[in-house]
Amino acid sequence: MKKTTKKVLRKFILKTTFGVTFWIAIFWTLQEPDYTEIEVKYGDNLWKLAQKYENYHHLSNEEFVRWVERRNNIVNGRIYPGEKLIIPVKKGEI
Repeated sequence: MKKTTKKVLRKFILKTTFGVTFWIAIFWTLQEPDYTEIEVKYGDNLWKLAQKYENYHHLSNEEFVRWVERRNNIVNGRIYPGEKLIIPVKKGEI
């Protein structure tokens, strides 16, 4: 194979791989379920919320807390009354 043909083939494979990866990422994002939004009440904390909704999700309480922290950009587990949180419970299941 000529050197130029190898370069063209290499570019084609690289572009194809990038394109497929890009579309898989888009498709994956679109497939994410709609999650429930809740409002934090006085006295709530993430652990209590994990326990309150434990019949509606498949995570351990610790995984629930970490998921909510990541999804809602929570630092040090601090949540406040009136704050809106996304929790890993599909909409309509509560």
